Amino acid sequence: MTPPPLTPPSARNNGVSDGGGGGGGGPDCAGKKIELNHNVTVSSDATGAINEVDVRLNEDELVQIPSKGDSPGFIVARNSWANVTLAPNGAVTVGVTNGVLIEKSAIGAAVTSATFNVDPAAHNNGNFTEVKGAVSVFSLITLGSMDTPSDFLKDKFNESSQLANIFSTLRALMQLINQTFNCAGIKKP
Repeated sequence: MTPPPLTPPSARNNGVSDGGGGGGGGPDCAGKKIELNHNVTVSSDATGAINEVDVRLNEDELVQIPSKGDSPGFIVARNSWANVTLAPNGAVTVGVTNGVLIEKSAIGAAVTSATFNVDPAAHNNGNFTEVKGAVSVFSLITLGSMDTPSDFLKDKFNESSQLANIFSTLRALMQLINQTFNCAGIKKP
């Protein structure tokens, strides 16, 4: 399942009702975006369960985290939002509207999204099933489209136990949010 294209929450349907329920199967707010504040929005599925969280990473400034030791550096473009979506099959997709540049040396990666899932039959901590992005050179030249799935980057992500642990934790957090919170219980500030 391919997640929908990422758009800033301000460009999406931010309508929310009083959550009083209607004639359908879920509350009136089901399937809609709720802006919690200027920096965070949530969305719900058809039943009203929260299945998507958007967080503003930055506004006008460029965010740069230098590499240190074995850890790569990261560059997040201006006006970027992170989107974390829990799919019905339990997979979690994390996307960034303007992409993230991951740099370790002269060769890096420009990534717009990564999908992680756990297969209970495999008895492991899960793996990345899709990574959209492209290899970059000197943080300046991107070799390919950042919106295209990359088997090379997927393999590299699957080699990282740190990334697997981070995404496994995000997946567990999104499952907890999905099972605990309903849009009808969220009051717009």
